[in-house]
Amino acid sequence: MKAQLGVEDCVSITTMLVDGVVVTRAAGEIDAHSVDTVRAEVVQQLDQGPPSFVLDLSEVAFFASAGVHMLIEQSRRAQQRGAVFVVVADQRAVLHTLETTGVLGMFTVFPTVPAAIHALPARNAADHA
Repeated sequence: MKAQLGVEDCVSITTMLVDGVVVTRAAGEIDAHSVDTVRAEVVQQLDQGPPSFVLDLSEVAFFASAGVHMLIEQSRRAQQRGAVFVVVADQRAVLHTLETTGVLGMFTVFPTVPAAIHALPARNAADHA
């Protein structure tokens, strides 16, 4: 769909359809300076009303508490819109931050995008068309 460079190139965002599911991938660092770039893309995608949404953080090398706050608010946004919101994370930087802040259990987390997509309810690509 599109790629966007973030603040001072510390985060890049790519959004694509994978098997009919919207996947937004962030790469780099998510902190107070870059989180708005990620948030804006997630909001834009969720506002389009997808039945499922995957936020792929598998290429995030640094994940600050600003990222945690953004995940919580966007998970709630998805829930309010009736969308399934899942996170892909296999990097210690992300998982450790979610665990130490006590919010890991608030999210459905998968190690890979294919695993996340496979676990989603019926791929509503036909419903979304």
